[in-house]
Amino acid sequence: MPKDDNRPVGGEPVRTLPDPKVCRAAFYGAGDLFTCLVPDGYCKHRLAYGGVKFCSHPKNEDIARRTKPEPAPANDGQPKS
Repeated sequence: MPKDDNRPVGGEPVRTLPDPKVCRAAFYGAGDLFTCLVPDGYCKHRLAYGGVKFCSHPKNEDIARRTKPEPAPANDGQPKS
């Protein structure tokens, strides 16, 4: 089944993306892989392998594209020790 078909196995087409406050992903850096950025909790599209949590949502690329980067930690101007 082609990836752009957006159909989970035996399912209907996925027309909407999950809530962006809850569901976040990022490009893994190899092939068509995306990591799941959801804090420890349940997600039926999370696939853990080798210590990495991958996103297997049919629209994982769209989810990663709309995921905003986490803000950098605040710097109080003091050098790190």
